Amino acid sequence: MTAVDLVITKPGGLSVSECLAKGKPMLLVSPIPGQEERNADYLLESGAAVKAVDPATLEFKFGRLLADARRLRDMSEAAHRIGRPHAAREVLALLSSQLMGNAVTRTVITAVATLTLALSGGNVLAQAPEAARAAHWAEPISLEGVPNLHRITPTLYRSEQPSALGMQNLEKLGVRTVINLRWFNSDAKEAKGTSLRTERVKILTWDIDDEHVVAVMRMVRDPANGPYLIHCQHGADRTGLMSAMYRILEQGWTVEAALAELQDGGYGYHSMWTNILKYVRAADIEKLKTAISAP
Repeated sequence: MTAVDLVITKPGGLSVSECLAKGKPMLLVSPIPGQEERNADYLLESGAAVKAVDPATLEFKFGRLLADARRLRDMSEAAHRIGRPHAAREVLALLSSQLMGNAVTRTVITAVATLTLALSGGNVLAQAPEAARAAHWAEPISLEGVPNLHRITPTLYRSEQPSALGMQNLEKLGVRTVINLRWFNSDAKEAKGTSLRTERVKILTWDIDDEHVVAVMRMVRDPANGPYLIHCQHGADRTGLMSAMYRILEQGWTVEAALAELQDGGYGYHSMWTNILKYVRAADIEKLKTAISAP
């Protein structure tokens, strides 16, 4: 695999993990419904892969990619960025450091979660160790079809990708507008048959800028179309960033308070996305407020 420029593969956990460890771009074919589809979504949105839906598309995309050295390089960099080539060592180090104590059960659970992250190509919610949640953080809500749902304010919610049933239940909850932050996936299919308004701000997790934040903040400021739900694939990273920026821009939170909720609130923040933390810390808040308020 080291010698190849592009890997054509199904997005199974082991194949994907090897490609990511080697930093190899992927052309994905025939994902099995369920985990492989979720792996494919993760790789597409991370910029490490493209997908072919039929033989004709496969031939076309294969030729285009091999002729585009810059695109292959960008995809390779994305694969390196999200890969975990030393996952086995990390698991061993974790076990070695913690089995000497008494928290054996917690250690085993953490190790299994870490190993699963490596085998699935990163498509697992990797969180910091669980701590007591602050009372002022977003409130967890159980709603069928809407994983990772939390109420930020009475007019703003955050979640993972809702299913069709989830969209129906969000409508019953009183949500009027769903804001989708995913680059490759719209909510048209899931929201069909409901009266929900669907908005979309297409964001790649590794490439977030002021334009995205301004667009989302302008939407949620309009009371006429609320309450709102913001979501991405996992409800963790892009959604976490927008929630943090809402805390700072609209509620006056400090940067560190907003980042504490983003990382430790139990939403599933993936620590590999260090660019999210860097963006929040470096954001020009007054410039953003001016842009959001501009006509």
